[in-house]
Amino acid sequence: MDSINSSTQKLQNLQHFMGVVEDRNDPLNLGRVRVRCFGIHNDNKELIPTDALPWATPIMPFNSASISGIGISPTGVVEGTWVFGLFIDGNFMQQPLILGTIPGQPQEKIPNDVGFSDPSGIYPKEKYLKQSDVNKLARGEAAWGEESLAQKQEGRTTGIPTAVPPLAKEVRKPDDPDLPPEPVGHPSNNVRGIEPGSFYYRNRWDEPNPRVGGQASDTCFVDDGGNSQVWEGRVGSVKPNKSTYPRNHVYSTESGHIMEYDDTPNAERIHQYHTKGTFYEIQPDGSRVTKVVGDDYEIFMKGKNVVVEGNMNLTVKGDVRLFVESNMYQEVKGDYHLRVDGDMVTKIQGNEQKIVMTDKATQVNGNRRMRISKNDTGTTEGDTEWKYKGTSNSIHSNTVFVNVTGFERHFISKSFTTQTGGNTNFTVGGDTNIKSVSNVNIETESMLNMDSTFDTTIDTPTKFLVGDNTLPANTIIKSTRIDLNP
Repeated sequence: MDSINSSTQKLQNLQHFMGVVEDRNDPLNLGRVRVRCFGIHNDNKELIPTDALPWATPIMPFNSASISGIGISPTGVVEGTWVFGLFIDGNFMQQPLILGTIPGQPQEKIPNDVGFSDPSGIYPKEKYLKQSDVNKLARGEAAWGEESLAQKQEGRTTGIPTAVPPLAKEVRKPDDPDLPPEPVGHPSNNVRGIEPGSFYYRNRWDEPNPRVGGQASDTCFVDDGGNSQVWEGRVGSVKPNKSTYPRNHVYSTESGHIMEYDDTPNAERIHQYHTKGTFYEIQPDGSRVTKVVGDDYEIFMKGKNVVVEGNMNLTVKGDVRLFVESNMYQEVKGDYHLRVDGDMVTKIQGNEQKIVMTDKATQVNGNRRMRISKNDTGTTEGDTEWKYKGTSNSIHSNTVFVNVTGFERHFISKSFTTQTGGNTNFTVGGDTNIKSVSNVNIETESMLNMDSTFDTTIDTPTKFLVGDNTLPANTIIKSTRIDLNP
């Protein structure tokens, strides 16, 4: 009971204080700071140096456990911060507790060699002199003078191109002065209606404006009424803003990291900003803008599911590598368009199967080469037609079989030459007719044999010659009956 009474007696002797933080480098890492207290310490650092001030312990909020690394870290104040607290040791004034910080309106910078100031001379910052210590992002129109917001607006990525249809021969920019009023292949037209050799008006999109959103250019913004307004876009210029004080809750660090939770009616936002410029923002209409100024890494230890209810545009200015260690499935309910402006190389280690349910058209404007290491089998259930405007060469290193169950016709407008290195055999199930409008010459370096089961008729309106004057011929005609000029 005596100890309780003693503790109660001490609490009754609490002394309050107000002061300025001059040191936060707590050797025990407890979040303690050294505070020069008004009315207790003077501003003469020679009489009372900073390192002679007592360490003050911060009081953390109830939702922070402050044990075993759990809760909010007791850091965040900087040299120059005004604080309010209590001495729990009463008139001894050696055990201060900090209850909170005090924002104000600094009018000037106190020399850093004088007490009640930041020894480094950094705080208060010049841009916050003679104005509220509350972050500009939380102060309505003053937000547009904050560097991070101005840099985001001025550094917006605009004119991002999207893919074009494969049949568009020429792709023009929207600002092309030679564009007709209604160009063929305008995005409002059906893509499949583009004729070969036509041009296409490429779609482009802009990074939305910070805070206000929208696709307006970097020289304008959208006001509360949805109207486009022009502003100069310089750091420090004042522009209309949807966020209103005190609805926007801002957390900012000394290096420039920012968190915003904006509760302004009809302008609700969540914003996180890195001092290098990387940020994400959920805008008033629910849109999310993410910008990464460095590399971006995403690692998912399990599956990932993505659903896009509307359109999707993906623009990559460098290379794209897609590595799938298992199977890959693509299903397209509509048309599939692929445009490659350079070379295309496809390597398949296994089999390839392609099924086209209707027509297929292939156009090769240059040469075509195909090599098949093994068998080549094709089945055409309809007609086949090949047209060659140049020379056609077919070279076979082995046997060639042609099986025609119907008719076969050859129409050759010029000469026809067949050369066989071995024997040539013709087996015809019906009649064989050879008709020439000019001479028919049969020449052999060996014997010429004609064998007919039935009659053999040679009919000529003029002479029938065997041999000539210089080379007598030995001609043997065997038959059961020979009629000469019957």
